[in-house]
Amino acid sequence: VARLQWRGTAPMINNLRKNYLKGEMSTIHLGEGGSTAIYSPDVPFAFMWSPHLLSKPHDWHDKADVIGNVVLPGSGSVDWEPPQDLTDFLAKAKSNTEGQGAIFVGFGSCVLPDPKAFGKVLEECVRETGEWILLQSSWSKLEVEDEEIKERVFMLGPCPHDWLFEHV
Repeated sequence: VARLQWRGTAPMINNLRKNYLKGEMSTIHLGEGGSTAIYSPDVPFAFMWSPHLLSKPHDWHDKADVIGNVVLPGSGSVDWEPPQDLTDFLAKAKSNTEGQGAIFVGFGSCVLPDPKAFGKVLEECVRETGEWILLQSSWSKLEVEDEEIKERVFMLGPCPHDWLFEHV
């Protein structure tokens, strides 16, 4: 898996290393161990997930870190205006959860084998917990069919996460 991932990301990583790091390891060619470079304590590596979700393990070397979300300058929500139905849902969720608000559930590029069955599981979770959910199903096209639950689930389309995470 690491080799396949390296094959797809090597050009971008090498461009970054060449143009910004300008170090002695400015380019790693395919077949030169790029897929295992992360395991070297000499190579800095950033894992881009929230440290609140999973913190850096104690056995990782000093140059590997969990850094959270990354937003490039000039991207994200600078000119983005949320649709009125989204802001209405967020306000309603906040008022119905003693200020806690909605929970974001996103699937990115995951493709679920049976989205309808998973939608039923999601409905049951909402029913049991009473939570309000912002659901970004992306490629899986999840749907909520239960009319009682629909009020507490917002089907979210494309939305800049830097804006979104300030509101959930």
